[in-house]
Amino acid sequence: MAKLVLFKILGGDFKSGFFVNVQIFNEDNRVLIEDIEGKLPPAQDLPNHYANWQSFYRQMVSQRSTRLSVKNTAITDSEIIAEIKKAKENLHFQINNWLKPDGNFTPIWTAILTNLKDENEEIRVILKTDDIQLRRLPLFVWEDFFEERYHRSEMGLYLPVKSKSIELKIITIKSKY
Repeated sequence: MAKLVLFKILGGDFKSGFFVNVQIFNEDNRVLIEDIEGKLPPAQDLPNHYANWQSFYRQMVSQRSTRLSVKNTAITDSEIIAEIKKAKENLHFQINNWLKPDGNFTPIWTAILTNLKDENEEIRVILKTDDIQLRRLPLFVWEDFFEERYHRSEMGLYLPVKSKSIELKIITIKSKY
């Protein structure tokens, strides 16, 4: 039976940590199996690792666009690509280290391992957060944890649909009655 794991970040920040609620459902009938709360530890340097990775990537993109018009430049792509890979691997390590079972996040790991036992069942993991920095982080690297244990898992980001409110002024209502 397919499972749905909903990670809701309830609040917090990288300096003090994030409060997390995890709900595990049977996806077929949406029956709630587990509802547990925990806390991700502080990770003050994580936004800096992300910014570092982004800066190397942007440097590569900007150099490629200027090279279209300039020939015979001495800058090599291999050096920049090596830096991008190094920054990416460092960021992935930091994210996986942050999401490891430790402290107040241990009950969530226990709930996941207890309720997701079949390595061949479909598992959808959805992250729901209002924190823009968390949305930008490539948290899909945590998918490695799921793919190692659960071969048919996927991860996604929940983006709320914001409805536009329309202000309507009724000036007059005419009626025969």
